Amino acid sequence: MPNFSGINNPYLTAPNVVNLFFLILPPIISVLYRNWKYIFITTMISAAAFSYFLLLHGASYFTDWEATDVIYFLLFFLLYAVLNIYESKYSEKAEALIQKQEQILKESETKYRLIADNMYDFVTVLAPDGKILYASPSHENVMKMNPSELEGTYSHAYIHPDDLDSFLSKFHSMIETGTNLKADIRWKVGAEWIFLAMRGKPVVEKNGKIQKVVMVSRNITERIKMEQKIKQTSARLEALISHLPYGILALDKNNQVLLVNQKLREIFTNSSFSQEIIGIKPIEGSAQGKNIFLEGDLYEKRNREILEHCETVLDEEWKLKDGRIISRDAIPIFVNDQLDGFLWQFKDITKQKKLEKHLQEASLMDGLTKIHNRRYFDETLIREWRRCARTSQPLTLIMLDIDDFKKYNDTYGHLQGDASIILVAQTVQETLKRPADVACRYGGEEFAVILPETHQEGGMKIAEKIRSAIERLEIPHATSSVSTVLTCSLGVATIIPIPSIDFKELIGMADKALYVSKTKGKNCVNAFK
Repeated sequence: MPNFSGINNPYLTAPNVVNLFFLILPPIISVLYRNWKYIFITTMISAAAFSYFLLLHGASYFTDWEATDVIYFLLFFLLYAVLNIYESKYSEKAEALIQKQEQILKESETKYRLIADNMYDFVTVLAPDGKILYASPSHENVMKMNPSELEGTYSHAYIHPDDLDSFLSKFHSMIETGTNLKADIRWKVGAEWIFLAMRGKPVVEKNGKIQKVVMVSRNITERIKMEQKIKQTSARLEALISHLPYGILALDKNNQVLLVNQKLREIFTNSSFSQEIIGIKPIEGSAQGKNIFLEGDLYEKRNREILEHCETVLDEEWKLKDGRIISRDAIPIFVNDQLDGFLWQFKDITKQKKLEKHLQEASLMDGLTKIHNRRYFDETLIREWRRCARTSQPLTLIMLDIDDFKKYNDTYGHLQGDASIILVAQTVQETLKRPADVACRYGGEEFAVILPETHQEGGMKIAEKIRSAIERLEIPHATSSVSTVLTCSLGVATIIPIPSIDFKELIGMADKALYVSKTKGKNCVNAFK
């Protein structure tokens, strides 16, 4: 092995310097560059130079070097070079990975910063004591303040006094328990207040302590104002509905009761209907109708039909067991062509129906005699004509006329004539015994009697009873051509109606029979033949 112990060493000759060059140069260059590409190039140059001198001058050129020394040197150099290459590649990969992570982190930070700076919501980072550490630029759009003006201040300085205690309580609870914060507060902007929906999340460190709180706030002023308007409108609507003269029942699309006004409760004040219907489905609650409505089963069935087929119903009348009459409307409500609920209206029309009945009866009654008038006669004759036609039963009509009544009026005056007509009408009415038999004032001094399901023989008997009863009244009639008292003539006609014959045929037949009685001396009864 070479000896390099001193400067005067005889080995420090030119060939030995070459030895030192080949031995020391590659490690030095490797340390300087620490790059596997440069190490490889340096090693190749060194090996080429070493080989050149070895081949050109022979092994003797390298003073005191043995073959084993050369092999050891080359092995050592090769091992050293390989280790340096491995270390260099590993370091290069690690450095590239670190650079990549730094780039990702930078891009992520840029992305989130971009979001925080441009989002509609306000992002605020608070210290556990409430101090504002960071305020996103979006604060400036609504609060008219530079975010830097907010940073370093305390959030409770901007919160409405009425909301402050509640907010601080929730904030301290979040700090103590680590739970999220949720609060709606009023925030001061200049001389005004805006509504904010604040949501806070604590940032918990590895040691379990909370160092920061990330608060995201949203301006909900317009929403709050809209909700207040809706509440006001709803309050007005409810006040209006509560004072309507009819009961209101509003259902949602699942048939759950949404609204029942006071009038509905008043209509059903003596029943469990108004109490039990709240919060239940009418299909389930309609069983209450069995205890209220006269036709409870039919009412329940009708409810199902309306709800299942989304029917619109107007002025549907139902009788209650207490004698009252209820009218109801059912109106399906559609939103975007989808069923959204039902609106029911209930009206107690008992008084109205009584008034209608009274007016109807008045319109069908003769004002003077208080028996049915000509209009009622026409309606009843048509109805009985159709009924007898269906059942093939006989229908008899009696036409009656007071004899020489014009002379009576001329002799005794119209007032006395009216009084006589009233007595005749009462007598005719009292003579009839069956509920189906109808007496009407046909006009002037003429009267008509409708006898359903009565043969001619029976009609003749009744007509004769009427004639004799009027004669027995013994109303004086000095100018009569027949008697000294008021008398009447009657015509009787009987027919089994068929659809092809008009009911007026029967009137014509009775008139002809009456005419025969008049021509045969009056104060008698004749039948149409």
